[in-house]
Amino acid sequence: MRLVFSMVAMLTFVVPAQAAVGPGACEIGVAVCQDNRGDIGEESCNGDFVCQKNTGNVGSDSCTFLQGIVTGEEYFCYGNSGTIGDHSCKGFGEEVAGTCQGNTGPIGNDSCLNSIACLQNTGTIGNGACHGDYACGYNTGALIGEGSCRGSDACFTNAGTVGEHSCSGWEGLPQYKFALDNACWGNTGQIGGHACRNGDDVCAYNTGTPIGNHSCYGTRACSDNKASIGKHSCQGYDACQGNAGKVGNRSCNGKYACQGNTGQIGQRSCNADNACQYNTAAIGDDQCNSTGACSQ
Repeated sequence: MRLVFSMVAMLTFVVPAQAAVGPGACEIGVAVCQDNRGDIGEESCNGDFVCQKNTGNVGSDSCTFLQGIVTGEEYFCYGNSGTIGDHSCKGFGEEVAGTCQGNTGPIGNDSCLNSIACLQNTGTIGNGACHGDYACGYNTGALIGEGSCRGSDACFTNAGTVGEHSCSGWEGLPQYKFALDNACWGNTGQIGGHACRNGDDVCAYNTGTPIGNHSCYGTRACSDNKASIGKHSCQGYDACQGNAGKVGNRSCNGKYACQGNTGQIGQRSCNADNACQYNTAAIGDDQCNSTGACSQ
């Protein structure tokens, strides 16, 4: 009697709850959902190993192919433990390191598209974010806002908080879609909304915090910046590249305007091409607003 009771008790506690799997999910590929423990929505998790060892809930049309179905070790959401929304974590065939493989953060709808887009991500990713090869791969920033980090390597290895519609090299330039890259590659600073856009390496390796809303537009505009930047500032080719001085609101707008600057700059100043390039002095409000003014 005692032996029978022990066996019944063991069976009672060992049998795991079954995860819900929607129609058209986990149907195509090798070991597609093997050892999966998360609920999976309709038409999701198709491809080799795509949701193997997944423990997070997956929405509809996620962890599957962007175009067609060509299986070959995709691993799209292999080992994922974060909640994934609809139409997210989609890539192409033969991705040995998958789109959202090893992800631990919550991912919104229509996010993490293309190869290795959110590989090993740990942060929260909003809707419509992280489009492009390696877009948010290895991101450790706490939050990537809605519509941000769009472009190849846009926020690769990012460690800072990114606001809405930021770090998108090609946003607003549809003719260059996925051609303007590395917008916030290696960034560690806090970036506001609608910032770090429209160019290559716009805020790559930025450590300055915060970067205000609507600032840092153009190729290398705030690349390697080390200081805080106000709102509507540093718009122009290399405008604040390598800057190390605090920049106020609506300042440093123009090509090379505050490139290499180390002095503190007030509001509405240095708004012209080369205006405060390599400046080392403190500059007040409404000053140095002509070409080459206050440059070294």
